[in-house]
Amino acid sequence: MGHLWFQTANDIVPLGYLAAVNDLVSAAQYDWGYAILTSLYHGLDTEVTTGGAITGFVQLLPYWFYEYCGVGHPIVKEEVKYPAYPRLRVWERGSMRKTNDQAANLFIIGKYHIDHRTVETITWDPWFDSAVSETEDVLNAKLLSRKRIPLQVPSGNCKYYLGDRCWRQVTGEVCIPLDPSLNMSPHISSATLHEMRQTGFVDYEQFVVEEERETYASYWAE
Repeated sequence: MGHLWFQTANDIVPLGYLAAVNDLVSAAQYDWGYAILTSLYHGLDTEVTTGGAITGFVQLLPYWFYEYCGVGHPIVKEEVKYPAYPRLRVWERGSMRKTNDQAANLFIIGKYHIDHRTVETITWDPWFDSAVSETEDVLNAKLLSRKRIPLQVPSGNCKYYLGDRCWRQVTGEVCIPLDPSLNMSPHISSATLHEMRQTGFVDYEQFVVEEERETYASYWAE
């Protein structure tokens, strides 16, 4: 967590996180994924709307790209690449494959593959055959990945996880997501959030184009 928070000497962390890590014994029980994903969404949103920088947990982007595209970190030992759980354990120092005591991460080759990656060469469900794919945590994550969920951070604001935007990743099917609703406020009361959680949040099926289409190009052409 420290490596993700403090990537440079000038990095700062919102004070709201201080309360969460005050009791380090309890901190291990938290689902940090939501806070990390929210921070990442906020950074991406800031980058494309105001020209700001993607900060905080931006390092998780190359991790994601490697998992789905197999590019960016070709130094992981084969025996720990898939059975590791949680997934970030794959990236621990002891999991690196070395040649002559040196990590063999070939950046030039990785950049070439990134530039030439196509939709057909993406592994949409990279953990399908993993030994941990049927654990309770993973099954719950798959269920939640099919919902629209507000992700809260210590500031109280929300960024939304849109399951319909990740349809291909969680189902393997090709569908076109509709535009997000305009009334998705970043400010949600605790009572409203609790009510949404009790009802199981909103399924993503109603936010995609119903007709089956092969590509985005054919959809926009019509």
